[in-house]
Amino acid sequence: RVKRLKKISKTVILMLLILPSVFCGILAVKVGKLEREIDKLKSEEHRNLEIVWSDDAELIKTAEKQEQEPVKEESFVEEKVLLEDEILLEEENLRKVYLTFDDGPSMYTQDILEVLKIYDVKATFFVTGMKPEYGERLQDILDDGHSLALHSFSHVYSDIYSSLDNFKNDFNKLREYVYQNTGEEINLFRFPGGSANNIVSPEVRKEILTWLEKEGIVYFDWNVSSGDGGNQILSPQEIADNCIKGISDCNTAIVLLHDSSSKVTTIEALPLIIEAVNEMENTVLLPMDEETTAIQQIRLREE
Repeated sequence: RVKRLKKISKTVILMLLILPSVFCGILAVKVGKLEREIDKLKSEEHRNLEIVWSDDAELIKTAEKQEQEPVKEESFVEEKVLLEDEILLEEENLRKVYLTFDDGPSMYTQDILEVLKIYDVKATFFVTGMKPEYGERLQDILDDGHSLALHSFSHVYSDIYSSLDNFKNDFNKLREYVYQNTGEEINLFRFPGGSANNIVSPEVRKEILTWLEKEGIVYFDWNVSSGDGGNQILSPQEIADNCIKGISDCNTAIVLLHDSSSKVTTIEALPLIIEAVNEMENTVLLPMDEETTAIQQIRLREE
């Protein structure tokens, strides 16, 4: 009997020694399986995160592209204007070129007038009220036979385009300023930044266009840019090349140039531009008026 008890005791002790090892082995297997499941879930989550980020990035790129691209209305309007222009060209067999100067008068307005006088060329000046010390140049522009047009009194986009009332205040202030200096009521206008600028909201833009139409104001954008409007100062030859290439591609060319104290190379480019245009066949340089074919980036749709 004692022997049997000893045998049972040994068996129990042995089982107590073996069972923990067995349980540890089973537990290790289960832990390993759980770790693999966790790694799998992490991998799927990482892929999902990458997909979401990629989609967001694509949405951002799409939004940026849409912001930079002209709206459908612009494309329609531009195509319509150019078609009208082609018909006009066939009737008159002439390419019409309009040199336009934004942002003056400035310290260089007189220099521009002198160059134009030498070549007997008439241009159009879209003026501001930013430099009242040069207000007398407004009358000089008219006296030399050029066209005077409105641009903006302050040229501060964030103020002008914040509401219709602010736009009207700026516009009327400039119109009165020009009248006080010349005695002329001016009905030609160019939006600061162009009619398709991305500062003004679509709602305010529509209100402005409606108001301008009601007031009988004709607005003009451009289809040839000299490139002199940026922060980078271009050489006279670069400015001239930009203009000449653009003019060559158009039947009616409205050329954007600037009359500003920081644009001295524009004055130096002017003889190069005029001489090149004078050498083009069936091409004339003209000042703008209310009958000039309107190049407009955005136009009110006819209902």
